[in-house]
Amino acid sequence: MQQVETEANSDDKSVSRWLCEMRHYQDLLGQVIDQTQRRVFNEEVVPASEKLVSLFEPHTDVIVKGQRDTQFGHKVNLATQEEGFVTYVNIESGNPCDKELFVPVLNHSSACYEVTPRSVVADGGYASRDNVSVGREQGAAHVVFHKPLGIGLHAMGVKKKRSMRCVNSGLESKATFRS
Repeated sequence: MQQVETEANSDDKSVSRWLCEMRHYQDLLGQVIDQTQRRVFNEEVVPASEKLVSLFEPHTDVIVKGQRDTQFGHKVNLATQEEGFVTYVNIESGNPCDKELFVPVLNHSSACYEVTPRSVVADGGYASRDNVSVGREQGAAHVVFHKPLGIGLHAMGVKKKRSMRCVNSGLESKATFRS
């Protein structure tokens, strides 16, 4: 690269673009070498947020769901209303826990539409007692998770098991969160 810089015509825009691109990849390769040195030779655990997993898409995140397979890309968090229209979408940075994403989506829905959904149905990853409490405090009659994880139906605002089937099927849903 130094030879190109020395010998090339400095006014040639194609050479300048090529040099800029090569510097970009040189920096990325330096990052790969550093993380390899740390992980392989120093036996250090490199946090996912510091890993480069794609030279051509360096913004790619490492996504791990529980103990399942590792995936690469971006976590998308979205909410829909009863008829299926998307009311919220956010491409999350990194791999945040779903439980932490529940309240911001609920707050956005309340602020944007000036009303708290009567019923909220969310994926089991969002389930926590705190999220049920916040949803109920904000005025949702039902805050239901597909996997209750030890949260009683009564605490979620469900009076009968049959109602749980209706809410889980989306029949009473006003907002559904997915990740």
